[in-house]
Amino acid sequence: YETVGTGPNCWDGGSVEVSVGAGAFEPIGNGRNLANPYLGRRDLATTAPGTEAWCVQATPGAPVRTVFSLNDYRGQSIRLRYRSTADTNTVGPVPNGMAVDNVQVLGCQ
Repeated sequence: YETVGTGPNCWDGGSVEVSVGAGAFEPIGNGRNLANPYLGRRDLATTAPGTEAWCVQATPGAPVRTVFSLNDYRGQSIRLRYRSTADTNTVGPVPNGMAVDNVQVLGCQ
């Protein structure tokens, strides 16, 4: 993804969102992120302004493994989605964008 200047803002970014029941999707922020938090925020000119996102990699090209706590949604029906946003002139080095692999939802009794 391209970033805006040298700061933590992003023109392009990827994130995880949750919907409870049939409700609207909302970002799952760093408050529930237990490993490899988002490193930036989407720029005000994007489709999800101000939301946290993976757009700056600590090690460019390396995979990022993360874990979210879903305890707040215990006993409820939820949907998860991965959201990738980009502006119209994304020219980051290939490969660019976000790939999702090996998704698990675990619960403890």
